[in-house]
Amino acid sequence: MKNYSSKRIAFMGAGLVALQFITASAFAQTTSYRIIDRWKNAYVCDTGANAAYQTTTPGTNCQWSIIDAGSGFKSFRNVATNDYLHIENQTGTVQAAGGDASWYSADWTLETIDSTYSWVRNRWQSTQYMHVENQTGFVQAGTVDKNWWSTQWRFEAVTSGTASSSSKTSVASSTPSSSSKSSSSSSKSSSLAPSSLSSSSKSSTATVSSIASSTASSSAGTAVTYQAENNFFSGGVTNAGTYLQNFSAVGARAIFTVNPNTAASYAVNLNFANSSGSAKTLNIYVNGLFIKTTTLNPTGGATTWAAQAEQLNLRAGLNTVTYQYDSGNTGSVNIDSVSVPNSSALATRGATLAYQEYEAEAGTTNGQVSGASTTYLTVESESSGRKFVNLSATGQYVQWTATKAANSLVMRYNLSDTSSGGGTSGTLSLYVNGAKVQTLNLTSHYAWVYGGYPFNDNPGNGSGHHFYDESHFSGLNIPAGATVKLQKDSGDTAAYYKIDLINLEQIESAYSMPANFVSITTYGGAVANDGVDDTVAINNTINYAKSMNLGVWFPAGTFNINSKINNLSNIHVRGAGMWYTILQGSNGQGGFFATGSKVTIADLSVVSDSFVRNDGADAAAFEGNFGTGSLVQNVWVEHMKVGFWLSSGTDGLFMVNGRIRDTWADGINIAGGVKNSQISHFNIRNTGDDAMAMWSNGQANINNSFRFDTAQLPALANTFAIYGGQDNKILDCIGSDTVTASAGVNISTRFGATAFSGTTEVKRVTLNRTGGWEPNWNTSFGGLWIYAENSGINSLVAVDTVAINNSTYDGIKFSYNQNISPFTMNNVQVNGAGGYGLLFDGVTGSGNFSNVTVTGAASGGLSNSTYTIVRSSGNSGW
Repeated sequence: MKNYSSKRIAFMGAGLVALQFITASAFAQTTSYRIIDRWKNAYVCDTGANAAYQTTTPGTNCQWSIIDAGSGFKSFRNVATNDYLHIENQTGTVQAAGGDASWYSADWTLETIDSTYSWVRNRWQSTQYMHVENQTGFVQAGTVDKNWWSTQWRFEAVTSGTASSSSKTSVASSTPSSSSKSSSSSSKSSSLAPSSLSSSSKSSTATVSSIASSTASSSAGTAVTYQAENNFFSGGVTNAGTYLQNFSAVGARAIFTVNPNTAASYAVNLNFANSSGSAKTLNIYVNGLFIKTTTLNPTGGATTWAAQAEQLNLRAGLNTVTYQYDSGNTGSVNIDSVSVPNSSALATRGATLAYQEYEAEAGTTNGQVSGASTTYLTVESESSGRKFVNLSATGQYVQWTATKAANSLVMRYNLSDTSSGGGTSGTLSLYVNGAKVQTLNLTSHYAWVYGGYPFNDNPGNGSGHHFYDESHFSGLNIPAGATVKLQKDSGDTAAYYKIDLINLEQIESAYSMPANFVSITTYGGAVANDGVDDTVAINNTINYAKSMNLGVWFPAGTFNINSKINNLSNIHVRGAGMWYTILQGSNGQGGFFATGSKVTIADLSVVSDSFVRNDGADAAAFEGNFGTGSLVQNVWVEHMKVGFWLSSGTDGLFMVNGRIRDTWADGINIAGGVKNSQISHFNIRNTGDDAMAMWSNGQANINNSFRFDTAQLPALANTFAIYGGQDNKILDCIGSDTVTASAGVNISTRFGATAFSGTTEVKRVTLNRTGGWEPNWNTSFGGLWIYAENSGINSLVAVDTVAINNSTYDGIKFSYNQNISPFTMNNVQVNGAGGYGLLFDGVTGSGNFSNVTVTGAASGGLSNSTYTIVRSSGNSGW
């Protein structure tokens, strides 16, 4: 997730925003147009299956006739191919093949911003706008923040005539809004069409109502609908395709991840069906806390839907709202969706993040911007986007403009080490709007390792790497639009400061202890911030709470833990917030060890003092068997051996909204025998091994998913990996900037994993600058690496709708000397690989490939002499 914020601006009004759509007469009918994005200044072009964007001189495949589709809508037909832009297949990418002028999915509304730019919104999926935010190389369609330049388009006449500005109205001037995201993400109903709208736009006979010429901003209450089938469920609940069913036993639950813009009480609408003749009940939980029992009256059929509103207190940003069948409930309903006012849609790929990320090289600086490099053991190779800014002289700075208000800052940086290891310390000065507000204390104690794997802290062994660490600071006041500057002043005496990126975030106040909880300070006698070990006090409080059916509360402050917190089953543990409650381990120890079902852990951070990898002695932040019905939400892990190490017996665990930073081994490892579990909206950065892995170690992992996660900069190994197992999935994720012995996604029988079975899925994934060199093997790994080690991959691997951008070596690599079959690959783009687009290294078997495109691969589109490639339609460049 890089550079996304560098060109965003806030210009939406806090009240009504005046919009007028371009009329049919606004375009000369004999003229074709280029459609140009504001952020990248890139042209929309027909490249086959999908619409790409390019900054090079466009040909006729980048020219579009604008056709009046009636009722104020437009269709865009390519001059060279006669293809229409459409979203019929709902891949998240705008398609440019197979479209039909009669489809609603090929009709668009132009919502005017000013005399130059417009938003382009789809008629069928009325919350989806054209954008290039995720930099996949293809034009995307989805719910967006309309403040972003990546969502804004201008139309440039190619021949005679220009787009008239006379029919356009500028955005009404008013105070900038901090949020202006689009409305409903529902695929079943729309504010523009009846709820009976078919799942295919071709068969729809619904009429689209007229659109008002003005619309309220999100501050006025824009509602977002979150579909049940796109959210987590467990306990026997099943996906019926467009809704969830089988709430028929204790433990059945659906957990919705929702995203309100502000902390408030919301009327949350549940869309449900009850085909029985009597009222049914479910319990409602918000962020893991029981709120109330809801009564759901009969609706007359299993798909006859009704709305049930509940007033729920939600935080700003990500929340979970759970509908659960507990003892005493009656269940037996179907659930379609929930709708939350004044909310924002979730990211279409990657984690929905509470902060804005700013790359150093995208800021303004009088320091030195490094060149880009992927060479192992260089600082550039471990930098986000492969670049950093170096501040080495007094007065040098790097600064950015904050797109949103913030009161906290996270900085990723590199300082020098000492000749004997252990790290150095230094200060750097923080300025807001030109005034110095704080001196930031930094250290390289947790950076720099040397020698061979698993590495050590002795500089005499050479091969220094793992250059970066992060520090975070709160209590700041950074208004929207303010300049934020890091500067080396005369008192900042480190030899240099290599700045990779910063995150700015508006954090809420510390949370209060809920009812029916007992505090570790009042019962256990733990004392915050005193440096004394609190492990016994914490474990005593947990044992007492379990006996009394209470939750365990960790107030704000730092609590020291010198060993694991044990006996975690049937227990609810929560803190005052990940910025406020810190569990500080020592000697590599600390963390939680789960031993059974119904464990909830929320709103805290787990950190330790590990400064090298010690697999035998050091601890994971979260480890063990979480049984059934567990939830981990809103947690931060740093400087541990491992973030999460999940073991056999875990079934139906949901982990959501977390951050893992600077671990010495994996970020998350689903380590064998785990079932039906999901990790969502995690951001993981600078791990010492796989950022996110499913390793079927002795027992198969079954039906687990990494979904809506962002993995950045593993110093070793992959952003995502699946080693064996059954029906496991990587969905809707973003991986970027791998370093060595690495792929963006690795599907493999490596490490003695159990055999693959069922269907392994990699779908709707973006990989940016992934793949790397393995010096021990003297070989490279691809951005997507399918690796059969010692045994074949003999069950279906399905890869669909994946963008592989600027791979360091091959875009896609299959290896080595084993069978990989069956295999399917559809709608995959390889853009700018450093090696081949697709490389088959001695593997056998066969696979079906459709809509796979390769552009700009340095070695060529394809290298293959052993694998049977079955080509379907839409392939190009290989």
